[in-house]
Amino acid sequence: MKSVILCLLAVSFCGTSPASAIDLTQVPRTINKEPAYQGDPKYALLVFGPEATTRVWLVHDGDTLYADLNGNGDLTEPSERFAANESSNPDDGTYRFDLGEVQEGDRRHQRLSVYTTNLQHLIHSDSRVKSKLTKDPKTRFYSLHINLEMTGNHGQAADGRVECRVSPLDRTGLLLFSGTPEDAPIIHFGGPWQIALYDQTTLTIGRQKEVYLGVGTPGLGPGTTAYVEYRKLIPEGLFPKVQITFPGDNADTTEHVFRKRCCYVNFHDGVRVPTEIQAGEATVTVSFDEWLAGNVAPTTHLVKVVEPEVKITLEPVSSRLKFSLTHPVRDGKLVGIAYSPDGKQILAGDDMTGVIQVWNAETGEQLTTIETGHGWPFDGNFHHSLDWTTVVVPKSESHYEQVEVDGKVMQRWTFEGEIREWDLATGQLLRTLHHDPPRGIFGINPSKDGRFWVTGEKVSGTYEHGWPLSLSLWNVETGRVQVLCENCIPESVYSPDQNTLAISNLDESSTTSIDLIDLQSGRETLTIPISESRTVAVVTGFSPNGHLMYGRFEEYEGESSRSFKRAFMKFWEVATGREISAIPIQERENFSWPPVVSPSGEQIAVTNWYGESPKLFFINVTNGQLIRTIDLSSVVARKASTVRASSYSPDGQWIAILTHDFPKGDPRYVAAVDLLQPRIHLIHVATGEICETIISPQAIAQSLTFSPDGKTLASGGNGQVLMWDLSTPPTLKR
Repeated sequence: MKSVILCLLAVSFCGTSPASAIDLTQVPRTINKEPAYQGDPKYALLVFGPEATTRVWLVHDGDTLYADLNGNGDLTEPSERFAANESSNPDDGTYRFDLGEVQEGDRRHQRLSVYTTNLQHLIHSDSRVKSKLTKDPKTRFYSLHINLEMTGNHGQAADGRVECRVSPLDRTGLLLFSGTPEDAPIIHFGGPWQIALYDQTTLTIGRQKEVYLGVGTPGLGPGTTAYVEYRKLIPEGLFPKVQITFPGDNADTTEHVFRKRCCYVNFHDGVRVPTEIQAGEATVTVSFDEWLAGNVAPTTHLVKVVEPEVKITLEPVSSRLKFSLTHPVRDGKLVGIAYSPDGKQILAGDDMTGVIQVWNAETGEQLTTIETGHGWPFDGNFHHSLDWTTVVVPKSESHYEQVEVDGKVMQRWTFEGEIREWDLATGQLLRTLHHDPPRGIFGINPSKDGRFWVTGEKVSGTYEHGWPLSLSLWNVETGRVQVLCENCIPESVYSPDQNTLAISNLDESSTTSIDLIDLQSGRETLTIPISESRTVAVVTGFSPNGHLMYGRFEEYEGESSRSFKRAFMKFWEVATGREISAIPIQERENFSWPPVVSPSGEQIAVTNWYGESPKLFFINVTNGQLIRTIDLSSVVARKASTVRASSYSPDGQWIAILTHDFPKGDPRYVAAVDLLQPRIHLIHVATGEICETIISPQAIAQSLTFSPDGKTLASGGNGQVLMWDLSTPPTLKR
C-alpha cells in the first residue's frame, strides 16, 4: 500500500515557550458567514500564537472542508472551500484535506492538513475507541498537521519550521469535531509548552509498563493537545524526568530518567511497579528541566495502579528441555535460529542489538560472535549461506528535511545502506557492497545456490508522501548489481531451479502486476496483470516442480493498511499466469505470512491472523487445494495469544507451533518476567492431532527450528536458545 510516513498515534504538542497559558474558554466562537452545507457540518477552531489572537474555523462537510484561513470569519469565500485529497476513501468515511498556509502576523505557517480516520485497528486495545465505534460504527476521528514558523525555535521542517501534530487521541480523549460552533474543540498552535503523559496510562502491580510522554500545548476539549516533533528542536542528550509516588500507607517514591525517543515525538521508558504496594492512584510528576531553552512547564497526573488481571503462576518446564545455549546478550530476544546442514552448529541473532552467535550444537560452546552493527529492529534479517560459510546482513540509514518545491512542501529523503558479509567460522568481515549512488538496504533474500542476492531498498529523493521501494539483483561472485524495479513490494521468491524470480510491481496504492524475471539475463519472462484496485498480491513460493506459484492476495477498502478487508491464498500457472485457485479466509481475517514449507515442498502450513478463532491451514501446493483446517482454540486463547513461529520436522510428520501470550501494548517493551510461559504445540501432520504441548521457561519467544535429524527442537528463550529433546516422538492419542 502507499507508504505514508505519519506516526499519527505517537505524535507530539506544538507551541512557543511562555510560562503561562491563555484561558481558551474565553475565546470568541462566532462565525460571521457560513455556506449552505450538504450534510451535517462538524466544527473545530484553531487558534495561533501565545494570546490565541489568530483564529481559523474548520468545518467538515462530507468530502468538503471549509477553512477560514484568512481569519475573517467568512467561510463562503471560494478560496476557503477544499475538496478531499485523491487518496481519500469516501466509502469508508476517511478523508485527507490539504489546506496550505496560515498567516499569523508576519509568520507564515505551512502545510496545514486535516485527516479523518476510523481507528478500527484500535477497537480491541482502546476502550474509548471501542465504546464510540460500538455505539456508532460510522464515527470518524480527526488528526491535524502543520509546520509552524517560530521565533527562536528551529525544527526539522522547511526553513526551520517546527512540525506539529494533533493525534486522533491523547490522554484527554478522542478528537471529534462538534455539531455546533459553541461546542467545537479548540486546538492551540503556538501556545505555551508543557510536558505530560502522552496517553491514558494504567500501572500494574509487579509489572513493567512502557510509559510515553509528549511536549506540546493543550487545547480545549478531548484529544486537542498539539504536539511538537523533537528532531532538531530538542537537543540530543537532554532527557525528561518522571517522579512517581505510589499509593499506600508507606508509599514508595521512584524517580526515572526517560532516555528513549520514538516516532519523532515521544519520550519513553519502562517503569516497573513494586510488588508490595497497594492498588489505588499514583501521583506522577513529569518535568523537563534539562531543556532550559524550551521553558517547558511540568505537569502532575493521577494514574491508576491496579492488580494484574492474570496472576503469573509459573508452571513446571517440560522435561524435554536438555540444555540451553547462552547468548552474549543475556536478556536478548533471539531470532533467526538455524542449524548448519550437518547439525553440528547452530546460530541465533539478538533482535535489539544485531549480535549473531554461533555455538557447537552438542556441547554449547560459543564458537563465533559477530557484532553486525545492524541495531534494532533486527527481526531475523540476516541469512547464512547454504554451505554454512558466510552470513549476510543489510543495513539502512535515513535522513530527511522538508523543502519547498514550486510552492509545495515536500520531504527530501537521503538513504544510505550496504550489504555486509561475514565469515561464519572466524567472524571476520569479508566485504561490504553498496549502491552508487547510495540506497537504503533494509532486506536481503539470497538464492539457495548462493549465486544471487535480492535486496529491498529505499530510494533517495524529494517526495510529497513517503518514498518508493525498489528491488535489486546482485551477482554474489562479481558484486554486480541490477535494479529490477523502482516501485514495488520489497519481497521476492526464487523458483525451485533458482533460475527465475517472482516480484510484484506497485502503483501508488496497489499491486499492478506480478512479474517473473530470468535471473541470468535480468529480463522479464512473464507478466500477470492485477486489475483489481486496492490490492496487494505477492508470490511467496513455488510448487516443487516449478509448474505453480502461490502467494497472498489482500483486498483493502482504503489507502491505508489499516483498512484491510479480506485475504486469499492464490495459485497461478507459471507457464501462462492463469489463476487456478483462490483459498479464502474469513472476512477481516488474514493469513500469517510467510507460510512454512514442508520438507518435500508439496505442502505448506499457515495460521490465521486477526481472527477470534485461531486456526492452522494445511494446503497442497501441487494443486492449490486446502487439505485440512485445524482449530487451535483449545491451545491458543486468541485474545491473549499469537502464533509466533512454526517449523516442520525433517521427515514432515510433525509441525511445531510456538504460541505466546502478550498483554495489550507494544510487545517490544514487554519484560519476559511479566509474561506467561510460551508454549510449543506438537501437531501430527497426517491427522491434525495436537499430541503434546511443551511448556517453556519465561521468555519473549520468536523463533524455533528442528535439527536436521529431527531429534532436537531449538526455540528462542530469554537470552538463550532452548534445546528440546525429541528423540522420542510424541504419542498419538487416537
